Amino acid sequence: MKRICFDAIYFEMDMIVKQRLCEELVRLVEAEDHLEFWYLGCHTAVESLSLQIICKLQKTYPAKRIEIVKVADPVKQAQQNCDFNAEFLQAISNEDPDGFPIGLEKREIIAPWIEGKCEAYDNRFSAHHRKVWRWALEQCDILIAYNYD
Repeated sequence: MKRICFDAIYFEMDMIVKQRLCEELVRLVEAEDHLEFWYLGCHTAVESLSLQIICKLQKTYPAKRIEIVKVADPVKQAQQNCDFNAEFLQAISNEDPDGFPIGLEKREIIAPWIEGKCEAYDNRFSAHHRKVWRWALEQCDILIAYNYD
């Protein structure tokens, strides 16, 4: 079993990169019987495109165990559970708060509570998010990164 995650900061991709991402994902699926694709959200072009490709690969290779895993941040989740608007916002949206399409089959893992200075303050969410992202990276075997310069 291999765990794979994606790292990208850009919202657009050119056709050559899209084709390369597809080829790499097909290569991984053909090489392994069980794959888990870990996401903290689905907001960039790389995450969205990879999710589309993975959904197609699940249908193309039904004998393979290809899973989509959503890594939930315990701090963000606690805040959403307290927010009375969360249900309303999700009801009018075609995505969940982390950008995944509604109805997408995925397994959810809650990251561990990571204690530190930033967790004591409400306005330091991005520092905490980086800790959760680092934890998720440490759990994965393969990182697919897109950095365009």
